[in-house]
Amino acid sequence: MAKVPGYDTSRARREAAEAAAAEIKLAEMTGQFLLKDDVDSAVFQAARALRDGLLNCARRIAADVAPLRTAEECEEVIEREHRILLESMAHTFNERLDVQLEEHAG
Repeated sequence: MAKVPGYDTSRARREAAEAAAAEIKLAEMTGQFLLKDDVDSAVFQAARALRDGLLNCARRIAADVAPLRTAEECEEVIEREHRILLESMAHTFNERLDVQLEEHAG
């Protein structure tokens, strides 16, 4: 049979749990924690937009790339398009979660 904890032990556990809950609530209110549902929704939205952008990328830039003569010129157009998509994704996270993604120079 399981041993029933004493009053002092139970009270200490309850107070520790309440303190932990208060710390989590404070961190949430000060923006240190994000709600899982909010993160899931923002990630889904950003991933869907990125997927759609990449799937439509070839159609959007075909006319820009067709007259180009060198691989370097083509690379510039493709890189520009990818950068726009990545910036859009970063904007989505900032807007939905108030999270700044680091920009890395390419």
